[in-house]
Order: sequence, then C-alpha cells, then structure tokens
Amino acid sequence: MRDRIRGATPHPRPLPAATRGEGRTRRSLRVRRLSQQRGRVLAAVSVAAILITAQLACADESISLRDMGSFHVGGRLAEITGKPVKEVTFTPGGVPAKVDPNGTYQVEQMYVQYFLPANERGAIPC
Repeated sequence: MRDRIRGATPHPRPLPAATRGEGRTRRSLRVRRLSQQRGRVLAAVSVAAILITAQLACADESISLRDMGSFHVGGRLAEITGKPVKEVTFTPGGVPAKVDPNGTYQVEQMYVQYFLPANERGAIPC
C-alpha cells in the first residue's frame, strides 16, 4: 500500500478494485465515454445532413411516370378438397365466421410491381 502523505485525506469514494493499479482513473474513463458519445453524435448528425441535402436536391421536381404496373411470375394452381369448414372468431366476443379452406389457390409465384419514370436521368434515381 502507498505511504500516506502527512495531512492528506483519503479520497471520499475509493476506486473500484477492477480499476485500481491499471492506470485508469474515473476521470479518464469518463473522458473516454464522453469522447465515444461525441463521436456517435457527430456520425448521426453527418448522416442526417447528407440525407436532408439529398432530399432537398430532389424535392424541387415532381415525379411523373411513363408507366406503372404489376404482374405475377411463375407459380402453379393448387386445389384443396375434403377439408372441414371451420368456425373462427377473429376478435374476442365477436361474431364467429365460417372459413372454408377448400378451393383452388395460386401458389409459389412472385409478385412484381414496377414504376417507369417519364424522364430518366441516369442509372440511379434520386
């Protein structure tokens, strides 16, 4: 243990055992945390500024479309037969509804929705 200096009073709250002897003080840990927080805030502000600038650059022009549509790709028809009709209550205390799972269904397809701009300006839209 360190020799006590005459007239010196002990620290009111001693450092935890994990930080003693490692060269770390509470102040240095606090400074490191503040530095990390400042870095996070600076990164968040930078990202926000970039996004706002990009949106303002595109906000002047309205978007007009040449065409838009949707379609399904692939898939097959599946038929379900012989299943019982069930009574299902969708909300507690609600009126029960009859659900019949039998029928023909389109399955295993991909749905595509597209929008084509009237004025194409490049490969990456803004």
